[in-house]
Amino acid sequence: IVTKPLQLLVALTIYREYCKGHRAVFFIIDSFFEANVVADRIDKLMSKEIDCKFHKTKKYAYMDVVSHSYSQIFIDSDVGFQNCLWLKFLKIFNKSLKINIFEEGKGTYSNDFYVGIKKKMFKLMRIGVLFGDCPATSQIYLYNPSDYLKKIPYNKHKIVHINTNITESIRSNFTDIATIFGTSDNDFFKSKKQCRIYLTDWAVDYKFIDDFLNLSGDLFIKPHPHITENFSEFNLNVMKPGAPFELLIVYFLDIYERIDVYD
Repeated sequence: IVTKPLQLLVALTIYREYCKGHRAVFFIIDSFFEANVVADRIDKLMSKEIDCKFHKTKKYAYMDVVSHSYSQIFIDSDVGFQNCLWLKFLKIFNKSLKINIFEEGKGTYSNDFYVGIKKKMFKLMRIGVLFGDCPATSQIYLYNPSDYLKKIPYNKHKIVHINTNITESIRSNFTDIATIFGTSDNDFFKSKKQCRIYLTDWAVDYKFIDDFLNLSGDLFIKPHPHITENFSEFNLNVMKPGAPFELLIVYFLDIYERIDVYD
């Protein structure tokens, strides 16, 4: 189940490392820019290996899982009351279902989702307060197990190491991934000395953009995947919001001598 562009890269990597040869189902959730278009591209490009389904919310994806007898699923988080409730719900309908959590960024290694009385209450209720902590979770797929174990040592038995890092995965499957996200080197300038890239958060810092426009070099803005604004009023090169920055930076590294990134 994929809710972000980066998650799709991780899911594809796990599929190639651990599930190759088995038919997989990818649930793409309508929670990032052009998610439906990405789902269509996967369906056309990888139909021999992957069935791709598009859902408006995770709730509908979970209901789809309930209606099928899948042997295992991969999701982005088991932290919190709502996630725990859904996972227990899935297990009620399919007791043998193996629920796996896969890396989804910095939050994977965080141990401060909850503090104080709420954290104590959730622990007593056996609700996950850390990534991979829900009793319904079978395995945790990670890029950096050692970093995870420094904060959460008691989950060692659940860890599966993702051996191929994101950059390696992109470069070894570059054409397919670029097709899925609709990017090409024609989207960017070539043979330039310097570029500057502003990575927005969920909210755009317009005051920063005013200062950013006065800088030298080619100026790019990479909107957060959930942002649909086109930024046409600014003299900026707008990168695709729905494409992961980890993919786009591969192009830039081949084009520019210097890259400055602002977030």
